Amino acid sequence: MSTAIIIISALAALAAVGGTFMSRPWTPAAAFIAMLIAASSDATDFSAATIIFWLAAATIVTIIVMTLPRSVASSTTGVPYIAGAALCGLFIGLCISHAAIIIGTVTGALLGAIAYCLSPAGRSLGFPGRKAVNYLCAKAFPIIITLCITGELIAALVATI
Repeated sequence: MSTAIIIISALAALAAVGGTFMSRPWTPAAAFIAMLIAASSDATDFSAATIIFWLAAATIVTIIVMTLPRSVASSTTGVPYIAGAALCGLFIGLCISHAAIIIGTVTGALLGAIAYCLSPAGRSLGFPGRKAVNYLCAKAFPIIITLCITGELIAALVATI
């Protein structure tokens, strides 16, 4: 039974990571559900504080994304830059420690956003400027939370091997 739960959790986490590249509003919730599914098995040992923290983070970011104007929420321009760089930062952080998961993901998302803003397609955001910062917050925040939750899940699952 534990193996089936871990497989279901991994599939939910993969759906969340895939959704980040398409700027889907449900990705933080999917990542948290993946963590919750894994926590229900005996294979992982998430503390109650960890689960409550990531529940609060996923809830806050999901509410923020739902309150964004539809044009901003549905826009996917620059998201592959942010998500790809954040994913690279996540994997680098996984090689170091739990704290480095968060630091690497945030750093990667910031560098990805800067790379997009400096590309010909992103010059309209006027980096560094208010419009670029607003766009960064709207797109990077959900990606960061989703990938951090997924990183914690990966670290917990790898620790059981």
